[in-house]
Amino acid sequence: MSAAGILLAPPPGMEHRLHRHAGSGIVEVVLLSPLVGFMALVIFGAGQIVFDRIATDGAAHAAARAASLELTMGEAQSAAAAAVEASLGDRCTAYSVHLSGDLAPGGTVTATLTCTVDVESPVWPPQELISTALSPVDAWRGAP
Repeated sequence: MSAAGILLAPPPGMEHRLHRHAGSGIVEVVLLSPLVGFMALVIFGAGQIVFDRIATDGAAHAAARAASLELTMGEAQSAAAAAVEASLGDRCTAYSVHLSGDLAPGGTVTATLTCTVDVESPVWPPQELISTALSPVDAWRGAP
C-alpha cells in the first residue's frame, strides 16, 4: 500500500460512523434552501420599503415647497399634487396630499403625503407610507 492510501483511509473503527452520516449534506441543503429563499424575499421587500420611504419623504418636501410658493390654497394644492406626481411617478398605487398652514408671508405650509406602495415581494402586503414636511412661506413676498 502506498503512503497516500494510508493517509486517505479513515482510522480504524470510523468506517461505520462515516457511513451513517452519508447524504446528510443533501438533506441540510433541501431543508435550508426554502429558508434562505424566504429570507431573501424578506430582505428584498424591506429594502424596497426603505427606498420607497425615502422617495415619499422627498416628495412630501417637494409638495410643501411647491405649495409655499403659491398665493392661494387652491393653487397650492394643485402645485403640491404636481410636485408629488413629478417626484414619485408611478411608485405609488394611490396617493393623497393634504395641505395645512398659512400662506401669508412668514407663515408655514405643512404637506402630509399618504402613499400606498405595492411591494414586489409575495412576503409583504401593500404598505401605506405617510410623510410630513414643512416649508416656510417667504416673508418678503406679496400677501395673498
